[in-house]
Amino acid sequence: MYDGALSPAHTLAALFAAVAACGRCAPPARLVAIGPRVVSNQASYPIMLTGEGLPEGARLCVAGLQLPTARLDSGHLTALLPKVALPAAAEEQSFAVTLVKADGSAIAGQSSLTIVNDAGFPTPAGLALSPDGALALAVSAPTGELWVWHLKDAAPPERLRVGDGPRAVAALRLDGRALALVAHDFADELRTIDLADLHAPAGSIALRGGALAIAVDEPRGLAYLANHRCNCVQVVDLRARRLLRELPAGVRPRALSLSADGKLLAVGNGGSDDVSLFDLEGRAGERRVQPRRGTPIVGGHNESMAALVMGGKAPRALAWSDKLQRLFVASAGLNVGPNPQRSEVTTNGGVGVIDAKSGRFLRHVSLLAGIPSALALDEPRGLLYAADLSRGLLTTVDAAKAAESDQAARHSILASLPLPIPKDAELMRPAADFGVEKRAGLEVHAGPAALALAEGGRALYLLSRFHGTLIEVELNNPTQPRVRRVLAGPPMGEQKRRRRGEQLFYTDVGRSTMSCEACHPDGHDDGVFYAKDHPQRIYRSPSLRGARETPPYFFPAGFPSLELTSAVVLRRNRFSNPLPTPVEIEALTAYQRTIISLPNPNVGPSGALPQELGLPDGRKGDPRRGLSLFEGKAGCSSIECHPGPQFTADQDPATRGATHDVGTPVALPLRPQLQEAPPGPRATPSLLGIWDEFPLLQSGAGGLDVDPDGTVVPRYPFALRRVLEMPGSEQHGGANRLSAAERDDLLAYLMTL
Repeated sequence: MYDGALSPAHTLAALFAAVAACGRCAPPARLVAIGPRVVSNQASYPIMLTGEGLPEGARLCVAGLQLPTARLDSGHLTALLPKVALPAAAEEQSFAVTLVKADGSAIAGQSSLTIVNDAGFPTPAGLALSPDGALALAVSAPTGELWVWHLKDAAPPERLRVGDGPRAVAALRLDGRALALVAHDFADELRTIDLADLHAPAGSIALRGGALAIAVDEPRGLAYLANHRCNCVQVVDLRARRLLRELPAGVRPRALSLSADGKLLAVGNGGSDDVSLFDLEGRAGERRVQPRRGTPIVGGHNESMAALVMGGKAPRALAWSDKLQRLFVASAGLNVGPNPQRSEVTTNGGVGVIDAKSGRFLRHVSLLAGIPSALALDEPRGLLYAADLSRGLLTTVDAAKAAESDQAARHSILASLPLPIPKDAELMRPAADFGVEKRAGLEVHAGPAALALAEGGRALYLLSRFHGTLIEVELNNPTQPRVRRVLAGPPMGEQKRRRRGEQLFYTDVGRSTMSCEACHPDGHDDGVFYAKDHPQRIYRSPSLRGARETPPYFFPAGFPSLELTSAVVLRRNRFSNPLPTPVEIEALTAYQRTIISLPNPNVGPSGALPQELGLPDGRKGDPRRGLSLFEGKAGCSSIECHPGPQFTADQDPATRGATHDVGTPVALPLRPQLQEAPPGPRATPSLLGIWDEFPLLQSGAGGLDVDPDGTVVPRYPFALRRVLEMPGSEQHGGANRLSAAERDDLLAYLMTL
């Protein structure tokens, strides 16, 4: 009779069954990390949570919110963080991050998320005048606003809410209506606003975001948007309210100029450091123009180095002259490569001249000052105006002389006007330190970031990035421009230290022609440059987005903190004239800490990875399969290589400073006798935001190549593929173990980071 007892054999079998069943049990749910670890509150931000045994239906708890998540697999959840309001004076704020199950029970583990208060840091950009000249318009991307000044009075501007990340504004008259057009980086729309009734419901034309500039063809009712997401120009029919087509351009187009007849469109490509020219009515398609070896430099400290030019720097503004048939290009100068003098100071801000017919870059004319940020052309009088953000100057150029010849261009600078600053403006350092010892004057605080001509060329308005003011200049005598009045801007927020750091980042106090922004436009990357510090070689100028999370800095990596980096770079930029103060170092560091990666546009509405993603070269991949490859077969996520959430070993002190040799080139093949090979393996950069970076690798060989004449050219615009499939060396990491389809999947995943 069975009494409930088990024989030893049955007991052992039951134990084995229990162990087997336990092995099939899912591990306890646990949160390990959140990425990115630092985000902005100027727009909704996709994030990824990693852990173990993560369940379906989990909710993310952060900043007093409970947010839904989407489950990729047991180790990955995604979520979309909405804009979180922070105290006005806070530069940033950190929050604990936890997860709860669908039933409300807690999931083990905790992480931390830092939110940068961009929404409390207005940053004016762009400038346009209404067709009747009565209104001035500007945008502020972090605060999502359009600012409108009524020029007949001195009141601060009206502030109108638009979409997230407005980057450019234009105005035109269309079928009898005066309209403002607002183009956005983060919002998927082109906003249209009736200038006769600013508070009427705005119109919206649906198209993908990513716009950095806008130009309009009023007679045809067309708008052209330079878009860095697609590396293209979007052509929009304003009457039909739809996208007509996309014109492929260079990498990261960021400036536009359209001929008066609407037949020629010029595009300044900030990533590939060149210019695209489009014949909009012919069959020529796109022509690409850049400075080449031998392009003349007229004026400035490096004009004797034309024979050593290896390319250009990012075009910051364009102005087309129908009369002269020339395109003017504002930049930090031509890019001088390896040279016997071991000179690394190649910034020489000025205006380049391009012959659109021949497609030649004729010359670069130095402004003998800082770095121009914006241009405006008075065609009837033949005058070109340049706003110098780094020095606080308005420079007047004789356009005909600049275009005529090298000799004539030497005499083309007509006037340079120091611009005023508000009486209550906070200075970077004591007032007595400016305007002495060959330093810039107090005008260096003016921050002219955009300009627009008015009154038929008899007046001009300049927009201050630092103060939000509108400076009106009288131009009756172009050789003696004078400030007529200054119109107040809106309140610029309470983040005083960060604002001082912004000024230090963008300006050239020591009049050395250098600033942080000269090499890192808008805090991002800018091609390659030659440096004299050992090892002497061509280096990539990397992005500063998210750099706060990835010390040490420089190569060989010698600076363990942003504070030390700020001190060294600020001193070198000024040639120690003057030495940076502790207050300056602290402010510059604080500003750089707020330069973070953009929200990734290649993910779904909830932050989830799409099942298919189009790649920049026309192929397609599956980011979800790419994630599995990244963490598995390709071996990318090794703790010494690119582990999440910042996708670099430098994210954590325990693995910081790890180096590897994965077979990629250590230098561009340009005058190798003047370049020194780097000592040993290289550090692993962060992959966060890599979808918007160009070129790649510390040498820049991920995207760039060298022509026989010694010009560095952007031959491989999809730099990520070039890195994975570079011939002549061991393929990057474990890419040689992947099939072509698997590499597409891996690339698709990298585009979502």
